[in-house]
Amino acid sequence: MDKVLELILRIFYYIFIVMIIDAIFGGGRRRRREEREESQHEEKYYQENQQQDNWSSSQDFANEFEIKLKNAYKCLGLNSDASDAEIKKKYRQLAKKYHPDVNSSKEAQNKMSEINNAYDLIMEQRKIKH
Repeated sequence: MDKVLELILRIFYYIFIVMIIDAIFGGGRRRRREEREESQHEEKYYQENQQQDNWSSSQDFANEFEIKLKNAYKCLGLNSDASDAEIKKKYRQLAKKYHPDVNSSKEAQNKMSEINNAYDLIMEQRKIKH
């Protein structure tokens, strides 16, 4: 009986030694390999999401610009197919009406700043010097 117990203890002792050696020498390599594979997987996932985010943000920017441009035409009371001469004529009419020297109300000042911003946006979009 003592011999069997001694044999069992020796087996456990050798298993324990093998586990310690594996943890010291082999486990580190295995762990580093698993971490490397995991980081490669995360990097691939990040790159895919980054490409989707870049595409959607550029699309959002284009939609936002189109909305601002439509609002600019609406502010001047024009359609988007108006000619350059019509845009300048309408801008000058509105500027004469809402200019702070002519109309000193606070609403007129706000309207004049809206008109200027709208005109600048339209001219920038058309690449015309005003």
